[in-house]
Amino acid sequence: MLLHLGLVAIIASSLVLLLTQKRGLLHLVEEEVQKPGKPWTVEDNGLLSDRFVLPDAIRLDKVNFEFWNSDDLKSLSSDITIIDPRGNSKQYKPGINKIITYKGTRIYQSNTLGHAFFVELIDKDGAETSTILLIEHPDEGTNRATAASM
Repeated sequence: MLLHLGLVAIIASSLVLLLTQKRGLLHLVEEEVQKPGKPWTVEDNGLLSDRFVLPDAIRLDKVNFEFWNSDDLKSLSSDITIIDPRGNSKQYKPGINKIITYKGTRIYQSNTLGHAFFVELIDKDGAETSTILLIEHPDEGTNRATAASM
């Protein structure tokens, strides 16, 4: 009987997640501000949940990483600043296995890091186009700065 109750509890909790979860992934570049309402790099919503929106603006101030002598990743964390609509800001330091909770949103550090390049193109008429190219390393030691879930 306990086995069956446990199975029912697992199925029920899985259904709740399927219907209500909200998850998003942001590729952040140092000093770039991600504003509320801007699209996520990747977004995953439950069947009954609405769009996942950042509660406030977020800025990646710095990515802190350290390697072992074998070139394996030893530690990885980020310094982020969250800025509310009134302009008040508060700094946080999420890291691997160090989750930050802000207004019901859990913010955590992915275990990957990479490089970002700022590219500005000017055509023959003088029109400018700027973009950020994210170039990731292989999974062994790479930077998707911060992810969040609710």
